[in-house]
Amino acid sequence: MAVLQRPWLPRRMSSRWRAMLVALPVQVDESNAAGVKASLLAAVQRRPHLLIADMSRTRLCDWAGAGVLASAFRRAAQAGTELRLVAPDDYVRRVISVNGLDQLMPVYMDVPTAWSHCQLEKASTSDR
Repeated sequence: MAVLQRPWLPRRMSSRWRAMLVALPVQVDESNAAGVKASLLAAVQRRPHLLIADMSRTRLCDWAGAGVLASAFRRAAQAGTELRLVAPDDYVRRVISVNGLDQLMPVYMDVPTAWSHCQLEKASTSDR
């Protein structure tokens, strides 16, 4: 899948484990919540085992952004997809925590850590 003009469009990470990454924009707020939600839900519709919402570049996330993440979590859970967040920014992490999103889905400091946990889990289940 090609990445078009918007940086938060879904990008395939691995077909082996059916994992996808969606890089979110610098701000996720009322001004772009609908577009970000559409991108996350489009990724969920592809039914990956794992979807990583990468907020590494995100510096502003308001109530609308938190709502988008909660909605994406609900849809992902219904589809059998695990949603993980990458959010290194302190402000963004506070918004995630205040809204209880860190109780719904794991939050990581960087993409390699979120991805490596997936690889470790797959390795341990294949050893059984």
